[in-house]
Amino acid sequence: MKTRVYAGTALALALASGAAAQDFAITVEAVNQGTTNAANHAPVGPSRSNPANALGAPNDMFFSLGMGGSMVLGFGGEFGTSVTVWETTVGNIANHPEKADVFVGYGASAETAEFWFVDTVFNTADGIPLSLAPVGAVSGRSTYNFVRIVDTSNPAALPELADGFDVDAVAVHLVIPAPASAALLATAGLVGVRRRRR
Repeated sequence: MKTRVYAGTALALALASGAAAQDFAITVEAVNQGTTNAANHAPVGPSRSNPANALGAPNDMFFSLGMGGSMVLGFGGEFGTSVTVWETTVGNIANHPEKADVFVGYGASAETAEFWFVDTVFNTADGIPLSLAPVGAVSGRSTYNFVRIVDTSNPAALPELADGFDVDAVAVHLVIPAPASAALLATAGLVGVRRRRR
């Protein structure tokens, strides 16, 4: 996971701009892992079942949603503009055509939030920003605070041991930082004012 460190007014500029850089998921808010594609619905293996692997920047470590499974991620604040999802497929990707539906939500928690469909992402074309502009026309909102990813892979197109869409990373553009970040922004601004007065 990447940690960005800024000093003085550089921090103020970075937080104020909001969309200057991608902000990766920092919390797992909810998980409902599915099973493998086996006839007996065997569970997904332990090495592929750590939700924390979906946090931070893409690094080829991932969380397998399982067939029909889902997860909800948080980013430490409200975001807009777009959502980008990265997937990691081990082996021949042509033999593992996986996909997932992406939703954005807003609310006090993942359990009570309202979610809106954004688009479907495929493992053959991941890492492409999904615009949230069409979502705003439906939701009436310009910012959200959760991303939900739901596996929608076709079982008939996958081998028996397949375990659905593998989430490597998810990124957004924060426009409203969490309270801690906002406090840091205010502090940075105050430091800048004090330096100018000297």
